[in-house]
Amino acid sequence: MELKNYINVYDNILTPKQVSALLRHFEGSAEFEPAKIIKNEVSELDTKERFVQDYNLKTDKSFTETHWLNFIMLKLKAVYAHYKKRHGLRYNCFKCLEITMLKYEEGGFYTIHSDASYQIHREFSVSIFLNNDYEGGSLEFFDPSHKHSILKVEPQVGRVVMWPSNLFFPHRANTVTKGTRYAIVSWMI
Repeated sequence: MELKNYINVYDNILTPKQVSALLRHFEGSAEFEPAKIIKNEVSELDTKERFVQDYNLKTDKSFTETHWLNFIMLKLKAVYAHYKKRHGLRYNCFKCLEITMLKYEEGGFYTIHSDASYQIHREFSVSIFLNNDYEGGSLEFFDPSHKHSILKVEPQVGRVVMWPSNLFFPHRANTVTKGTRYAIVSWMI
């Protein structure tokens, strides 16, 4: 089976109305910070590899944020159940490691990378497109050699992409050339 068959795209997981309400809340209240990467077991800022801001959703910020965190987690659990059934996976655990909102302003990108490493154990990765009123910024997957693109996922409001986090699924967020790209990412074990 081809690797791209394990990269699943689910449309309309969040409705445009839900996404609009979520963005209204977090655009005004989230304290976005420059996103870091893990290198040699150390978290560091490297804007040559990743130029984006992030905000980790937490239950201790406000009732509204707790609501959104729980709502997104329920949606991700449903996507995970579908993915597990489609691929005949037997284990039944669902533990969401974190839910992070990303803000890619014009020029923002993340170079080719994999989401799991020796330092970070992740089984599955998820990305949720929150808007599509920008240019560039597609999510692109490559073969394990990083040389050939195997799938490019274009933005659509409420679209969820799920894939294994391992080294067989390197991917990148292509450069945003106009506007601001908002997305939510999460990882599961």
